[in-house]
Amino acid sequence: MTADATEGLSGAERRTLESYQLLVPQLQAEREAERARMVALDRVARNARSRCAALLADNDRLRGRIAELAAAAGAAPWRAEVASIGLGLFAAAEVARARCEDHYRMTVGLPAGFRWYPEQPDDDAVLRMYAVDVEGAERDTAFMVHALEIRTTYDPQWED
Repeated sequence: MTADATEGLSGAERRTLESYQLLVPQLQAEREAERARMVALDRVARNARSRCAALLADNDRLRGRIAELAAAAGAAPWRAEVASIGLGLFAAAEVARARCEDHYRMTVGLPAGFRWYPEQPDDDAVLRMYAVDVEGAERDTAFMVHALEIRTTYDPQWED
């Protein structure tokens, strides 16, 4: 800084200004280091997004293959879930129900038993699980199994 720029400053003000001027290179170096760190983190985030996209594509491909195999075998896959969170796809309703019952035992506890009822009368494609206590009373749970429809072609007119 020139003498003209510091003219009129007291000695304490000049010393403060000089100490701040000494900090400028350090702050610039810290800024550059932070910028480099942000570039590296951005690269990691892009790689993670790319990997997630690849994994999701693999997942969709595998689910499609499972659906094809189930359709070829003439079996509808069953989806086990709790509160709309999937617990897996299974080849038979009994296996999907067993998965729900095991998950209930692991997370809630051991009831005396379970009963399964259709969500809609005369429709066994969606079943809800009820926990039964030792006195025989039933308690509604968030566990369900659904028979899934396998479509081998796409029609935009279909309603999901």
